Amino acid sequence: MIELSPFERAAWESALRRGEAWRERAEARRLRGVVHTPPELARAMAERTHVALTSLGMPGGVADPRVHLVDPSCGTGTFLAAAAHVAAREAPGFRPFRVSGWDVDDDALRDAAAALGGAFDGVPIALAAQDTLGSHVEPPPDGCVAILGNPPWAARSENRGDAGIEALLEDFRCDMHGERLSERKLGVLSDTYVRFLRWACEAVRMAPRGGVVSLVMNGSFLDGPVHRGLRAALCRWFDGVSIWDLGGSALVAREAGRDDNVFGVRPGVAVLTAWTHGGETPPRVRARASTWRVRGSVEQKWAALSDWATGEGSFFMPCAPLYRLSESAGHSWPAGYVDLPVLMPFHQEGVQTNRDEVVVDRDPDRLRDRLERFIAGSEDADLGPALAERQHYAPEKARAAVRAAWTSDPERCVQPIAYRPFDPAYFVPIAPLCHRPRTSLIEAMQRSELALVTVRKDRGERPWAHAMAVRHVPDNCLLSSRSSCRARAFPTHQPDGTSNLDPEALGAWAAALPTSPGPRQVVAWVLLWLMAPAYQQRFDALLKGDYPAIPGPRDTSEWEEGTRLGEDLIALCLQDRHTKLPEHTEVGHHREVRSPWGFERALSAASAFVELRFRAEGV
Repeated sequence: MIELSPFERAAWESALRRGEAWRERAEARRLRGVVHTPPELARAMAERTHVALTSLGMPGGVADPRVHLVDPSCGTGTFLAAAAHVAAREAPGFRPFRVSGWDVDDDALRDAAAALGGAFDGVPIALAAQDTLGSHVEPPPDGCVAILGNPPWAARSENRGDAGIEALLEDFRCDMHGERLSERKLGVLSDTYVRFLRWACEAVRMAPRGGVVSLVMNGSFLDGPVHRGLRAALCRWFDGVSIWDLGGSALVAREAGRDDNVFGVRPGVAVLTAWTHGGETPPRVRARASTWRVRGSVEQKWAALSDWATGEGSFFMPCAPLYRLSESAGHSWPAGYVDLPVLMPFHQEGVQTNRDEVVVDRDPDRLRDRLERFIAGSEDADLGPALAERQHYAPEKARAAVRAAWTSDPERCVQPIAYRPFDPAYFVPIAPLCHRPRTSLIEAMQRSELALVTVRKDRGERPWAHAMAVRHVPDNCLLSSRSSCRARAFPTHQPDGTSNLDPEALGAWAAALPTSPGPRQVVAWVLLWLMAPAYQQRFDALLKGDYPAIPGPRDTSEWEEGTRLGEDLIALCLQDRHTKLPEHTEVGHHREVRSPWGFERALSAASAFVELRFRAEGV
């Protein structure tokens, strides 16, 4: 525990009292995103901000007369109290240009005013009840702006739809070259913390001498593919970026060992501190970044942050195209490795039912019986999930859709699904009873021999092992039940029946072969690599960040041996016995998976093949 100053103690005690008052209004607290910042974290962030400001030529740091210090979500004043303590200790005699604290909660600001009386050597603190995202920060003449705080932990912002902030957010929705991101799920770039970050960046960029942004963030921005535009913008706009990855996510598979969440929220927590001298922004990456992963109990994390200057470590230059800021940042694929979607352009996430208990069954006859009862209007207990009204689900609409499909073609109403590793089942591919049946993927699978299944990313900490071959459309939880690690299928053929290989990419990748390989051969080769423990261990960090990349063959002999071993793995993956299998293995995040005889031996053979290639190339 750190020794709190009178300002810090008063602000924290007020926060604790308010926390007790919020306890009776849990839902309102969740919607508002109210999370009180412990003083240990606020102190460390204030120190980091102070050091960043001094590096920008502001000798008084957070108390420099050319610095406007702003807490954009002030609450009871925890961050400003911490900054006041740092100023008194590190820059006695300095008085800042201005100190501001903004919040929409009048009561919290009254507590802040009481706690901060006399702080910053008596400089008046401008506390105001106002919408931060609609507010302008006045920069000092020839000075800096410093934004320090913890934005609300709410997914939906009350400011959503505001034209000004929406225009600013477009920078995060584009890549380094200004092209809009292709992802359909850009909604996460409208989350409240993203809005506060974009607002803070603009306030600092508009200041004559730049400044510092230091905010508590949802850790998903560190390596999420859809956040790459956000990260690229940070790398263009700032000279330095410091990340404290405090972890603690309940949404990922973890390694053994303690990794507490410092707030008790479900997402992982990270602290971003970024600084810039200001001036023109070059059209390239200029930031040097440092990422420090802090593990352990809450107490151990506070102890580590008390010595953050030692823990922060060395800096690196973030790499295109993802500009990751996670622990795996700085790694890159060897020359000649090609991203899987470049080779196989059609791919799609697996089926998402939202109602497995009703929509999926290992017995097709039992599933048909369930459908007939649902159509007839039965309210049997086993139909419960299909009868419950939801925000995006109406039971009567679902019943009408199932009835129409059943009348038209009952055989098509129940189809096979690769449900879990070596555990096939059947499902009802009819929306909205099945939330996302993936019609185009079903069509592709009907025209394909098989599909390779892997994931785009994995935020978990356990070793990467996300690859399978399947004969039927996969469930999106085939490899993991985690929402951040959904299974994606790469079938041999596209929905129109054409080969799912890009001719130009394939020609360059397989240039060592006398003729272009077919899609099944490519799947066999890729599966060999993805399932080989040597490949998984060597590239674990990269595999968790984005789609796998695969080397092409060096010659015909290597290709023939590799595809033979890959075919062995395909045959084992496609065994469909509906019986208790003899071996145990791990596939994806599923532990103690039962697998066929010879599966572990086939993995060992694949690993030996890959290790031989690694030794030959010095990888």
